[in-house]
Amino acid sequence: MARTALTAQSLPLASNASYFPALPLTGTCADLVFTAGDSGNENVVPIVSGKTVVLAFNKHATTGFTLSIISVADSQGRTGDITNYGIAAQTVSCFGPFVTSPQGWNNTSPAGLYLNPTNSNVAFAVLTLP
Repeated sequence: MARTALTAQSLPLASNASYFPALPLTGTCADLVFTAGDSGNENVVPIVSGKTVVLAFNKHATTGFTLSIISVADSQGRTGDITNYGIAAQTVSCFGPFVTSPQGWNNTSPAGLYLNPTNSNVAFAVLTLP
């Protein structure tokens, strides 16, 4: 199964070193893009250790869905998976920042953070912190 890749976004107003936005703000310049999750193939996003944050938005009006985020087993075979995390209807949940060592969250083949939504109503905005 080929996981569907997501693209991480930078914080909208952190495009320069001073973190002071150009004023006045123009329409949509502070917006985040949410991408529907792939419940069949699941998702993967490149991870920047300590700087990758995932926002998960359940777009459905009335039904809750779940999400799993898959970690990498440590030297003892233990994992820290986030499994079947419930997201209520019309709710945004925040996860991270994720680290890649020791072990951590950087899966292989394909490399990255594995996000497994149970429904395409779970949409993601992945941020890379400055």
